[in-house]
Amino acid sequence: MLDQDIEINGVSINKLLNDREAITQEASKIISDNIEKATKLVQILLQAEEDGVVDPLAKEAFTALDIASSVSAASGVHYYIPFSDDYGGNDAISDMLEDTGNEILRAAWNTSDYLRKLLGLAYDMEADSKLWNSSNC
Repeated sequence: MLDQDIEINGVSINKLLNDREAITQEASKIISDNIEKATKLVQILLQAEEDGVVDPLAKEAFTALDIASSVSAASGVHYYIPFSDDYGGNDAISDMLEDTGNEILRAAWNTSDYLRKLLGLAYDMEADSKLWNSSNC
């Protein structure tokens, strides 16, 4: 906080700093909650036993990731989402979706727009997370 309040175009810098801190905290929670929600939905999706559940679950998971991505972009708060790397592992959403042995899910690639959207967004977010992670090492 500044000892002296400065205004720019009628906006108090001290108020802006306070608001930014509150926004950052709330944005972090929204981002984290939605990435966790999307990951859990993908894990449920991997266990799908009928094709009628794939598109609604994929839509809900896509929406959760989209919220996390949008809040991050608007707030400037970076997120962490597991990403593929040279060390293996399958915690990345894209890996989970692509490496599934679930025949129902595999068949749904041809019919579910939300499944394809989910994979595309997961790739984008994983790439961003990998970039941010590598630049902070």
